[in-house]
Amino acid sequence: MTPKGLSCYLLFISLAILVKGHGRLIEPPSRASAWRYGFQTPIDYQDNEGFCGGFNHQYSDNEGRCGICGDAWELDPRPHEAGGLYATGTIVREYSADEVITVHVDVTANHLGHFEFKLCPNNNMHQKATQECLDQ
Repeated sequence: MTPKGLSCYLLFISLAILVKGHGRLIEPPSRASAWRYGFQTPIDYQDNEGFCGGFNHQYSDNEGRCGICGDAWELDPRPHEAGGLYATGTIVREYSADEVITVHVDVTANHLGHFEFKLCPNNNMHQKATQECLDQ
């Protein structure tokens, strides 16, 4: 894999969307939304619902835990992480290591919340990124 490809892959395997509202990453397209931009990836009609299963589910059932890509914690495999339906290894953008990029998020229902973007050096689409790696 090229350095640019690796950088792009790292970006997309490590996006953590932690929100109480509804929104989708549209630039660069997330693995949940890539199909909307012509990529041959599985269709995720709930691509604006990376909210950990919902606020009550996240905090009442999962003790505040959330999958690193916004999936509900207890799912196995989590659909947007390694081994999941949407983790196809599709590279949607390539960037250099020192490049600054502009990110666009489409918030479809604002119930407050926030987005977090982190990188983790993992170029194996079958290996899950860990929160510890993302927190480095």
